[in-house]
Amino acid sequence: MKKFIPPILICLMLVSCHTKNTGLVADMKESATILAENDSNNSVTSIREPFCTYDKVSDTYIYSLSFDKDGNNVITRVYLTIADKVNKKIIQEIEWEPVSSMDFYNCESRSYINGYNKDAEVLDGMYGDIIINDFNFDNKEDLAVAVDFGYTEFYNFYFQKNGKFVSNNFLNSYMRGLPKTDLKNKTLTTKVIVGVWGIETQVFQFDNKEDTFKLIVNEVRDINTGEITTGPYSHDDSSDSE
Repeated sequence: MKKFIPPILICLMLVSCHTKNTGLVADMKESATILAENDSNNSVTSIREPFCTYDKVSDTYIYSLSFDKDGNNVITRVYLTIADKVNKKIIQEIEWEPVSSMDFYNCESRSYINGYNKDAEVLDGMYGDIIINDFNFDNKEDLAVAVDFGYTEFYNFYFQKNGKFVSNNFLNSYMRGLPKTDLKNKTLTTKVIVGVWGIETQVFQFDNKEDTFKLIVNEVRDINTGEITTGPYSHDDSSDSE
């Protein structure tokens, strides 16, 4: 004999199942809906299932990456979602088109602020998908996100300003690899291998008064002859930040 369930109870059960949020993804989806409803200018319009979630690299935020892919499983768009670590509410979503079709994301991350994975081995210039550091020396958590991989890993840089992460187009355009920071001199320095013959060194210095970076060293040293080729030093980011 089949057990009879009153229609009102079925309705309550369905509503309960529909509204119950479990886990980070559900919380972030709900957050995205609230943001979209309450702020017509907010860039968050949808949430996808994250490919990678980076919840240890920051004490303040949870970062996640998700992708759109075509019929050949090639990434066509990348989405970075940033959520508050306490209430799981999404505060920002950043998206971009991949530079190449290469899928190099491995869900690795490191932080030079809270120390997570900071001493992990670096292979072929790959520091991880998400790197946390104070790149512009203002005591705020900044972000480097891997966007391409060639002779080294290439990153886009985002600085915290007024509660949002803002792209620095100057560093995104000119910096190759992940820089070492020098707080005393306020410099970012990269050294990357160029082909099989050279090592490229770049030094970017931050100007507090102008609130900009300037490229002060741009050279390639031939590892066979020791000859150094220098590049232009006139670049600065006074008009390149968004």
